[in-house]
Amino acid sequence: MDTQSHLQPRKRLVFSQTTRELAGVLNVLKPRVIATSSTDIYHGVWESPHGERVHVAVKEFRALTRRNMQSDPQALRRRLKKRIEREMILWSHTIHPNLHPFLGYHLQPKPRLISPWCQHGNLTDYIKANPGLSRVDKLRLIHQAALGLDHLHSRTPPICHADIKPENVLINDLCEAALSDFGLSTARGKFAVKISPRPPAGSSTAGWETALNCVELPQTSVNSL
Repeated sequence: MDTQSHLQPRKRLVFSQTTRELAGVLNVLKPRVIATSSTDIYHGVWESPHGERVHVAVKEFRALTRRNMQSDPQALRRRLKKRIEREMILWSHTIHPNLHPFLGYHLQPKPRLISPWCQHGNLTDYIKANPGLSRVDKLRLIHQAALGLDHLHSRTPPICHADIKPENVLINDLCEAALSDFGLSTARGKFAVKISPRPPAGSSTAGWETALNCVELPQTSVNSL
């Protein structure tokens, strides 16, 4: 599918055909698997209208936290909506074997982004669980992550991931590496549409920020890798 038309200058990005609300039933399993400052990740089971059952990862957004409960609720909702739209749009345009695929979204009862469940976890989990991995095996995983990053940078305009770290490299069912978590990603370039304001300073993970201070250019992600 040609996605160039969705990135025209001076036009608001629209949802592509791959950005869709999933039909069927989504069962979210508790407790949450991962918690960040603004999202929770759950293991879930999605049952399609045809009866197919698929294990999925459910990214759930939290509109209010203790730190921002005193803020303007309307402004918070607008900011959350913009962030979710940005992540869905960019994620739905990143189709590559070494990029974690986006399956769709659910809006009720909370905004949720749905992707395949990776039973092997992230790169850190996988290496700890497999101490016998050879140096060649580890280099192969790094190379696969680099291929996914190269695909992001080859887009028009380029997409900067902005938060490269082992926890954002998932190991899929083929035991191959796939970049994930496009929450801080931005599409930047001469003709790029500004989807949302630049993430605030300190949004990306401490210790993995580059010397460029997260300047949203492809070279930043390369340095992190």
